[in-house]
Amino acid sequence: MKHLVDLLCLCLLCLTGKTLCDKNGPTVITVKEGRDAILPCRLWPKVDLTSERFIWRKYPKEGGWHKTVFLYNGQRVEVEGQDEQFQGRVEYFPEEVKEGNASIIIRKTTKADSGKYVCIYLDYQMFCVDLVVASLRRCHSAPDPKERPLMMT
Repeated sequence: MKHLVDLLCLCLLCLTGKTLCDKNGPTVITVKEGRDAILPCRLWPKVDLTSERFIWRKYPKEGGWHKTVFLYNGQRVEVEGQDEQFQGRVEYFPEEVKEGNASIIIRKTTKADSGKYVCIYLDYQMFCVDLVVASLRRCHSAPDPKERPLMMT
């Protein structure tokens, strides 16, 4: 049954670009590359999550399967099954779990972290976040007028 819910969520995301989240669409978080990003997820009404389970997943832009970003399972964080992209870089707010806060922090973001994230509680409450990691651009000097631009054919 659990895999069926996962598949349904993935299909909805791929077909519509949205999940069963807020009517207004996902919350958009923009952060500079290398900085930390907080992905918000607060349950309402407030639920003590201390003995509960919630999971964060990242969904691909096109097809494919989701990545497990973070899994909290009744007073412990499970690292088994966590995608290697996020290992050692994701934290939560343990002192606020009892207040219904399932938010996470992704440390030292990279461009690869950009994408659609979903916080899932009890397989039916979902909170969506679009994370945009902006490149740190260096100042470029004016282009050399002697260089010919590339032509596309």
